[in-house]
Amino acid sequence: MSRAFKITLEIMGVMVALSVFALLLVKYYQPDTVRGYPEKIGKVVDMELAYRKHRTEASGLEISSRADGVTAESVPVLVYHGISATPRKNDITTATFKEQMFALRSAGYTTITLDEFLEFTVGRKSLPEKSVLITFDDGIESSYLLGDPVLRALDYNALVFMITRHLLRDDLAYYLSKPQVEEMLESGRWEIQPHARDAHDLQLIDGDGGLGHFFSDLLWLEDEGRKETEEEF
Repeated sequence: MSRAFKITLEIMGVMVALSVFALLLVKYYQPDTVRGYPEKIGKVVDMELAYRKHRTEASGLEISSRADGVTAESVPVLVYHGISATPRKNDITTATFKEQMFALRSAGYTTITLDEFLEFTVGRKSLPEKSVLITFDDGIESSYLLGDPVLRALDYNALVFMITRHLLRDDLAYYLSKPQVEEMLESGRWEIQPHARDAHDLQLIDGDGGLGHFFSDLLWLEDEGRKETEEEF
């Protein structure tokens, strides 16, 4: 074994030891920093592997061309919630979501932003034929973990309407976390908009503790001991 190789091994050993020591220090003095770290790394790896698989398959797509100069008369808006491997509540399965996105791409559809859509609806902007707006409701984590690799492979963008009261809660793994939302925004593939704050939870509608839906009931104003007026509603 050459002297240079021995020195290289010694340097690598010192670097590993220092890395372990630093990790132990962080774990001791800032345990919240490393809690759940392996799980977070696993999610990142899974997303990257899925993206590479989708990208390879997308490279073989036959894409229909669009007629130059033809503008859209209407724009479809697709609404999703969560994505799951198997059927679950309002979720779409990963396979079906991928199939739909690949079909759109093959048919020549391109995604647009919310601003572009709003400008189109009031006649201030024309859009190419085969434009589509892709949206997700509620801010469910799976919409990002399983949806982003597909969108990334197709160079598509999407929009998430988030239940804002869940954004900063670490105890609700079902919803997106603040760091994940920041990652989404940094990618340039995602827009974030509010999907109300408390509207998904039953609200107090009378003085006896009765509960009702936010959008279909007059709310009980507990501090004032009355229901809100029609004007307030």
